[in-house]
Amino acid sequence: MTREEVKEVIYAIGNEYKDFVPEDDERIAQKIDTWYYSLKKYESRIVQVKVIELLHKHTFGTPSIAHLMTLLNPEMEKQNIGQEFAERFMYLVRRLGADNMEAAIYQEYGEIGREIYLNNKHDARHLKDDDIGTFKAQIRNSFNSKYERQQKGYDVIENKVTLMIENQFFGKEVI
Repeated sequence: MTREEVKEVIYAIGNEYKDFVPEDDERIAQKIDTWYYSLKKYESRIVQVKVIELLHKHTFGTPSIAHLMTLLNPEMEKQNIGQEFAERFMYLVRRLGADNMEAAIYQEYGEIGREIYLNNKHDARHLKDDDIGTFKAQIRNSFNSKYERQQKGYDVIENKVTLMIENQFFGKEVI
C-alpha cells in the first residue's frame, strides 16, 4: 500500500467525519502520514483494522477483506485467500444451492474453485452445525494447496466476486 493509496482512501472517507474536510490539506497530510507509517510498520492494530473497514466500505468492487489483510501482513497471504474462499463457499453452497453455482464459482475462482466445489458440494449441504468449522478448515487447506501449486496470484480473488456472485444470488452486498 503506497502513501498515495492511503491518501485516496482518506479523501474517500472525508465526508463521514465532521472535523475533517478535503479542503483542510494540512490536517489531511498529517492523517495520511499517521495511517501510512502505522500500516507500514505494523505498529497499530487499531489503525490497520480501521483502514480495512474503510477500504471495503467505500470502494465497492475492490478486493475482499481477506486480500486487504495481505497488504497489512503479507505473510498471511495464502491463509487469508483460502479462508475467504472457504467462507464464501460455505455460504453459497449451503444457503443457495443454485443450479448455476458451479459456473459462478468457476468464473470467479477458476479451475481451483470448480474442482473443490465438485468434490465437496454434497458434504457441504448436509453438514451438522458442529462440523462446520472443521469442514471450512478442510476447504481452506484444499484451496491453499491448489493455489500454491498453480501459483495463480491475486487474480484468483480479484475478479469482483461481490459484483457477480453476490448480486446474482442476494441482490445486495454481503460482507
